[in-house]
Amino acid sequence: MKALLLAAGYGTRLQAVSLGRPKPLLPVQGIPLIEYTLLGLESVEGLSETVVVTNETFAEQFRAWRGSLETDLNVTVFSDGCSSLDERLGSVGDIAFVVKTLQMEEDLLVVGGDNLFDLDLDAFRRFAQDRSGVSTVCYDVGEASLARLYSTVVLEQDRIVQFTEKDPNPSSTLVGICVYYYPKENLDLISKFIEEGRDPDASGNLLQWLVGRVPLYGMVFEGHWLDIGTPEEYERSQGLVWLGKEMA
Repeated sequence: MKALLLAAGYGTRLQAVSLGRPKPLLPVQGIPLIEYTLLGLESVEGLSETVVVTNETFAEQFRAWRGSLETDLNVTVFSDGCSSLDERLGSVGDIAFVVKTLQMEEDLLVVGGDNLFDLDLDAFRRFAQDRSGVSTVCYDVGEASLARLYSTVVLEQDRIVQFTEKDPNPSSTLVGICVYYYPKENLDLISKFIEEGRDPDASGNLLQWLVGRVPLYGMVFEGHWLDIGTPEEYERSQGLVWLGKEMA
């Protein structure tokens, strides 16, 4: 099994605080944001490699970070070759790029590089491997005004029967967060999605397309989660008590 951390965004909404740095490398309580996810990956059984996919604009910064990183994980940095928003592959495009480049024949755990959570990633790995299909993590944001910013999920037990990317009138406050598990036998569907000309920008678009094509499962997560996309959310991350306890 491999892990893929999506870190190819340009952080346009965070330019006021990023000062030319990629969002996953911004310090959160003194630690690069992406390293919190790496900490969680250290407990995942059967992980052979962790790939960080970024763009050409930030590739050197990620390579420098990798050179100073202290971890037992096998971490590799890949550039998708893009240098601007106009060229970007999108989240699904970057997943497809890595799968093709590595000629991947292993299960794939995908995590967005701007997530902060206290999710047990190995518990999710066990959940996904106990089922025959694609899995994601679901979180109840509690308010429709928040749910419409994400991917709305409707579950029947643990089966996803509806997955809607940024629904303006969500029927649920349960959302899918950017943590996915793709069994190796389903990886070809990612390239098929791209070949059909579907929108590769948001990773949730792929899950929405997969409904009815392959069994989809959702593990409901009731811990802490913060998606850092704005200066306000980044500022909030600096005072997260639960995060400080995790890293103590």
